[in-house]
Amino acid sequence: MLYNPAIVSSDPELGEKIKLLPVNDFFIRPDAVANLDIMLLVSPDNKKVFEYKMAWLLLNKDFKGVVYQVKRLKDMKYTHIPLHMEEAVLLFVNYGYELPYLGDFNINKETEDRFGQFLTDYQLYKNEDSTEFKKLMKTSWENTFWYYFEFK
Repeated sequence: MLYNPAIVSSDPELGEKIKLLPVNDFFIRPDAVANLDIMLLVSPDNKKVFEYKMAWLLLNKDFKGVVYQVKRLKDMKYTHIPLHMEEAVLLFVNYGYELPYLGDFNINKETEDRFGQFLTDYQLYKNEDSTEFKKLMKTSWENTFWYYFEFK
């Protein structure tokens, strides 16, 4: 392998690692998000970098940023929108923003129905005291982006 890079590239484990390398060199910046953006510019099909960026956007509650990246999923070989990204899209629409082009993807009907139920529960329980309200919502919605966005 040392003297034949083609063997390394054809190895199932090492070949995948090599594909993660940026196509061009760039200066590392102190801002991690800027580094992710640069990596996506120099290696636009790097799925791992794209997923790190989506995770960063979700953790920072930047649902708008997530929505504007959905159209890139097809280039990353996704067959559907991941669940938490769907949840961010529905939150985006609920805030009254005009839905941008989603790259031929649609929101799963089940996710839409769950969002409707989340909103119903939110309206139903919001008049409870604050601690009880959070507890009631956590019971049913803890594993959603909507709960994270609202209560974390």
